[in-house]
Amino acid sequence: MSKNDRIGRLGRGDPSVALISAMTIFNHWPEDLYKRLIAEGKQRPLLLNAARVEPQLGSPARGGLPATLARPL
Repeated sequence: MSKNDRIGRLGRGDPSVALISAMTIFNHWPEDLYKRLIAEGKQRPLLLNAARVEPQLGSPARGGLPATLARPL
């Protein structure tokens, strides 16, 4: 069963838990950052978020194309 299938099943039981789980599962942090967050999180509350938004577009999850272009150097 894929991650998407598991999250879909979870969502049928509790949509809010599925959303939080998906946001966590689909963000992969570099290992050194992850270790630092785990260590610091034991000392104090932390907040870390991922932004996928451009002012002209809103969220790419809504189907728009980003205004930012990637070009090879």
